[in-house]
Amino acid sequence: MVFPLLAMLPGIFTAISSATELFDAGKKVYNEVTGNDAPASPDLLQAAVEKLPPEQQQAFAEKMSKEIEMYQAQNDRLEIQGGRVDAETLSVLSKEDAGKVALMRMTTRPWVVRQLTRAMVWPVMAIFAVDIFLAVLNTITAGVWAAFGDSTAPLQFDLVAGKFFGSADSVYVQMYSQIVEYSAYIVISYMTLREVGKVGGPKQAAANAFSGLMGGIKSAAQAFRKK
Repeated sequence: MVFPLLAMLPGIFTAISSATELFDAGKKVYNEVTGNDAPASPDLLQAAVEKLPPEQQQAFAEKMSKEIEMYQAQNDRLEIQGGRVDAETLSVLSKEDAGKVALMRMTTRPWVVRQLTRAMVWPVMAIFAVDIFLAVLNTITAGVWAAFGDSTAPLQFDLVAGKFFGSADSVYVQMYSQIVEYSAYIVISYMTLREVGKVGGPKQAAANAFSGLMGGIKSAAQAFRKK
């Protein structure tokens, strides 16, 4: 039997050795194909794959080819979005400027998400802080006047929250609602994709969710039997 993808194994392991993400994908594919734990380095993984039967080598090569294609597609998308930043590009920059470029590429998305989170939370916290201060001031003023025998203080400050959020038609409510709506979309999407990436991609995330659901059902069934 001819296994045409076996000739691709050297190129596959060259790619695996060049990127941590591909090495992690290679270990996952090895586990899927063999049912055994993958070796802890690219060289050991290559040696282990070369010892596999041709059918398993073929399966490994087929799955890894798809992983490499997906990885390349993701890198191409990032390159289109942010431009090519490789050793050749960075070589024309000073060390300080190259460090700034690297820092911006690594921190821009988290920075934007952090600022949007602040945009959602800070207005409400600021209004509550002002209202707490005004409420304490009103209490002190009323107490001082009561000490002089007058039950009604001449000066009482109105709380701010009622002016800002007292009516759904308020311009402040409408503006804040728009900020929260679009900010929430971006923050939730970013955090969701981060968690999906941590667990190994959409398929693994779905598998983990299903596993958790089945575990919950099993626990509920056991608790019901005990009753």
